[in-house]
Amino acid sequence: MDIRLDPLSDTPIFMQLHDWIVRAIVRGDLPAGENLDSVRTVAGALDINPATVKKAYDLLRSEGIIETSHRFGSVVLAPGEPVPGAEERLSAELRVLVARARCQGIEGATVLRMVKTELGCD
Repeated sequence: MDIRLDPLSDTPIFMQLHDWIVRAIVRGDLPAGENLDSVRTVAGALDINPATVKKAYDLLRSEGIIETSHRFGSVVLAPGEPVPGAEERLSAELRVLVARARCQGIEGATVLRMVKTELGCD
């Protein structure tokens, strides 16, 4: 994994790792069924605390993006039914993101264009 974390970012390290994994899954770099490196391996490679990696993996698991077991480790799941509350949480995050954009003077049409680009609808 070619992960680059920014220790000076306002975004916590665990969230930077989480977001990198999510984007790698969407790009197809981490397909369904792919095993993620172990918590210790990732922590060692990135020179971060294993608890930070575990926090990222736990969040991915709670979002239904990966599954973790003692036997198989952490595995990327195929997209399926959203976990309970996923739409509500995403909607809340989106409300804050849109509000932040509006506070920064970014027009709604620009935000919509950005979302369509990310969805591949442009």
